[in-house]
Amino acid sequence: MITADKLRADHIVNYLLYMWQVEDLIRACDLDMDKLECSLLSRYSIEGEEAKEVKRRYAELLDMMLGEGLRQEGHLNILRIVLMQLEDLHRNLLADPKEQLYTSLYYQVLPYIVGLREKSDGKECGEIETLLEGIYGYYLLKLQGKPVTKETTEALSRVGNFLTLLSERYKTKDEND
Repeated sequence: MITADKLRADHIVNYLLYMWQVEDLIRACDLDMDKLECSLLSRYSIEGEEAKEVKRRYAELLDMMLGEGLRQEGHLNILRIVLMQLEDLHRNLLADPKEQLYTSLYYQVLPYIVGLREKSDGKECGEIETLLEGIYGYYLLKLQGKPVTKETTEALSRVGNFLTLLSERYKTKDEND
């Protein structure tokens, strides 16, 4: 969870992707703390207070997932709020005439947003969430050892550049607030 804290401060998009992975790891352990300890937490090379803190934070996440009915799918409300903040910032940046670089990168990834939405089975979500789901899907394919086309890899590189700029703008805004 130390990783989550660092990512939240430095790169909010990577924080969300990391936390989505944590949610899936908790689900893979059937939202059972004993299974989580055996299969995941035991692999951490930490001890003492740090180990207790990590265990406590995973237990909190597990409890929140149970409380929010996220046994099979979905994301924690705390993550949905961050995502909404990113969607709002995204719209504000597009409306800002000084954000020419951001707007330019946006138009480079817009075809990918459209393509991902066509594959999303009609699920309604914002543009940033669409891109995040595309990246997360790519990570899952790579973890499963499934092939990924060169075109997909190149597209995700552009998406990554765009989302990195969004993360930088978020960090700047967060520091100024």
